[in-house]
Amino acid sequence: MRILGIESSCDETAAAVVEDGSRILSSVVASQIATHARYGGVVPELASREHLRAIVPVVRLALEQFLESEPEIRPIERVRDLLGRVESGVPDLGQRHREHLIRRLRRGE
Repeated sequence: MRILGIESSCDETAAAVVEDGSRILSSVVASQIATHARYGGVVPELASREHLRAIVPVVRLALEQFLESEPEIRPIERVRDLLGRVESGVPDLGQRHREHLIRRLRRGE
């Protein structure tokens, strides 16, 4: 089984496609170190904005890397399958973030 994993820690936004819980098919991480460096630590409001800005490009790039690694499967089938998993619930990704991500990915942004 292939799963799209999305993680948003205090200063990173990441996405990866993993197969059977052990094989990483793609992985993308956006760091916020430069954003927070001048403050000497993570600023929650800035971190939240950076997650919103980064989530779609990070997920899109992780999906693109995955699609490149699996040329025998048609892209639309793979993306629909992964989006279905996002829609079914990503516990650490708030409801609003999840809805925002799904809308933007479906529109092709």
